[in-house]
Amino acid sequence: MTSRALFAGAAGCAVLCAVYVLPGGATPREAVAPPRPIEAPRTVTAPPVPALPEVVAAPAIDLGFDLEAAIELDDDIIHGMAQLEDPALFSFVFHVDGEHYVRLSTSARATRHGTPRLLDGEYVVAVVAPVDAAALPEELRGWAGRKVLVDGACTASVVGFAEVSRVNGDPPGAWDEGREEPARWTAEAAREDNIVLAARIEGCATGTWARATTAPAAPIARSVEEPAVANAARADLLARRADDPYQTAWADANGEGDWRDAVEVTSEVFEHGATGERWVIARAKKDGSCGDPYLDRAVVYRTNDDGSVRRVAELDHLSDKIHSLVDLDDDGQPELVLGEGDRARVIDLLAHEHDSIDIPFHGCGC
Repeated sequence: MTSRALFAGAAGCAVLCAVYVLPGGATPREAVAPPRPIEAPRTVTAPPVPALPEVVAAPAIDLGFDLEAAIELDDDIIHGMAQLEDPALFSFVFHVDGEHYVRLSTSARATRHGTPRLLDGEYVVAVVAPVDAAALPEELRGWAGRKVLVDGACTASVVGFAEVSRVNGDPPGAWDEGREEPARWTAEAAREDNIVLAARIEGCATGTWARATTAPAAPIARSVEEPAVANAARADLLARRADDPYQTAWADANGEGDWRDAVEVTSEVFEHGATGERWVIARAKKDGSCGDPYLDRAVVYRTNDDGSVRRVAELDHLSDKIHSLVDLDDDGQPELVLGEGDRARVIDLLAHEHDSIDIPFHGCGC
């Protein structure tokens, strides 16, 4: 597979990363092998995800490929992921003033809410307006009393609801000429941007994402010790090639010397919780402030029977650290949850971003 590279001279920190895959001798799942040879892959619609109790409509997950044929014949076929519209299947967790929330919707609004409370922190201004369950949109009322599994490890209970707004940076009017008093955020100004309808949860001290316990559990790839595989991934990541587009881009971005000498490399092995396959994430990182050259690389590999690796896909411009590997659609190939806290997103192995959460910034970025 052909390498791709993304470099930017006007962005902030960025990250290089490589992902490797190792079957580990495990059978992904029991399936009847399709007849061989197969001239062309079959495309079918996966069965719908079972409806969740108390949820009005639980969407089906259309995988868009024949899962059994893909795994049986050649797992070098890298799958994307259908959008997960139901927050019961995947939701980001965020935190305000010591309280933890599961994001339900960025577009839906309650029919009414309580008095908004302004929380002016050192870096982030938040507004929390309590909401009764009866004021929720009909499709979200089933969240009352629901339990969720946070980060695949901790069970929390929904204990309330709110419309939450969070902003960062300068309030409106901060740069007005002739202003005698410093501008300050108001609840009204903060609520003009980034209103999230959220469920407040209790039972977990921290977290980045959640799934309802009534939904099928999402397999998680856990970190394991496999030094030989990790070193093989590292070596391939840094291997020299006659035509190295990354070196060209590094030079074009005013990077000096060999890009390999400018990066910090780590390598970690993960085992898929359902299939037993092992994935290696070898990471090369070069931080840079505005205007500085940086490099961002991610390569996906699988291993052969002898433990060698082969390249099957590439990801670029991950930027944030990898929080976890989670197989959200249970197709044997994990998705990546990147970042945490105030900034996070989830992508599949085709580099498609499916969801994200952040805090709007007002002001000059550099």
